[in-house]
Amino acid sequence: MDPLENLILQVWPLALLVAVALLGWWARRGQARRLEAQRAHNEAQAAGLKMQYTAPGEDGDMAAHRYTGTTDGVQWVIEASLLDQQHIVGNLAPGEGQRGCTRWFAAQAGTGGGTLMLMNLQGAARSAVEPPQPAKNEGGFMSAFAGLADRAGEAALRAYARMSFGVDGPALDALKPAHHLPLPDSALATAFRAFGDTPALRDRLGPQACEALMHEHPAEVALWWTETGLMLRWPGSRLSPEQVAAHAQFGATLARLLQANATASASPGAVHPTRRSP
Repeated sequence: MDPLENLILQVWPLALLVAVALLGWWARRGQARRLEAQRAHNEAQAAGLKMQYTAPGEDGDMAAHRYTGTTDGVQWVIEASLLDQQHIVGNLAPGEGQRGCTRWFAAQAGTGGGTLMLMNLQGAARSAVEPPQPAKNEGGFMSAFAGLADRAGEAALRAYARMSFGVDGPALDALKPAHHLPLPDSALATAFRAFGDTPALRDRLGPQACEALMHEHPAEVALWWTETGLMLRWPGSRLSPEQVAAHAQFGATLARLLQANATASASPGAVHPTRRSP
């Protein structure tokens, strides 16, 4: 065999490995540049809208883009969480937003006591728990079946709350099929389903709050309202600062409307215990 051919046969596997390594390094370098450009772009746009932006990893969370700010006197934080490490996402068209979720949270907009959850009745929530029906037979097989149905319904409600709002533990105790709260507005009742341990919170959904929720219903907004604050959740990671500002405006408006209908025991603008959110 020719010495040159022999040398090529000995060297080409190593050369191939070097080439693959270089390509991988180049791809990672390109991704890092894109991420840095996206971070700088978001920071600049957020500053222009009087918000602060934190990129994934800067506060220990490797999968969430965080915005903070104050809108109409309501301090809030928005986290857009991504799945599969897809960190570069801009404006998502309808149907493209199932790669994560966006959560808006305001600690100062707490209930003052009690929990209310509004499930958005479209998308994944179409098969949500049905309101409990009165039992026709209190004993025997029907009673056992009703008990099983209640446990399955409670498990489904808790799973929805964990997936949508990231809550767990004692906070989920308020979610039982028996805690279904019929909504006063007929249009709202066809768009959302309410569960909670304090019926008075449902009564704070005045006409203007109902109108605001109906306007946002197509975007699949859902609500989790407790003494620790008000959380709104949308499917999909909305990273554009303009989208974040729109969500912040909606959240601040809804928070004001809910507080405006508060009872004397939960005065408007009261600050309640906070937590890291969402």
